[in-house]
Amino acid sequence: MLRDLTRNLLLAGRQWRKIGRQVAARHGVSEAASAPLLWIERLGENVRQNALADAIGIEGASLVRLLDELQTHGFITRVPDPADRRANAVNLTDAGWTVVHEVNDALNELRLEVFAGVSRKDIEATLRVFDAIDDAAGAVDETP
Repeated sequence: MLRDLTRNLLLAGRQWRKIGRQVAARHGVSEAASAPLLWIERLGENVRQNALADAIGIEGASLVRLLDELQTHGFITRVPDPADRRANAVNLTDAGWTVVHEVNDALNELRLEVFAGVSRKDIEATLRVFDAIDDAAGAVDETP
């Protein structure tokens, strides 16, 4: 049963990313480029590029390519970090905020549709499973 659980977690993640790609594409953004936009919104203004890469779970060089694309399209700006001029801080432009709101609205509608038949109790149980995985990952990170 646990093997099925972990296999299905991976499958569900891939399926949700597929859906996310379609939503992002309808708003003129690739799925890969939508991740930094949505994370900048979550993390707040003047987020450092390295913190953003960590949150997304990608290498800094991969993030730089995505940020170049987003900056070319006018969705973000990069400025020297006020606290450390060696680092860059990333901010959304007005156009970036518009795309973030549109994508978030579409994803929220999709969540309501996808999970309409799932009880609150089942969602809470699923979140506990995710917490257990997160706790286990944290314990592995702390192991010397």
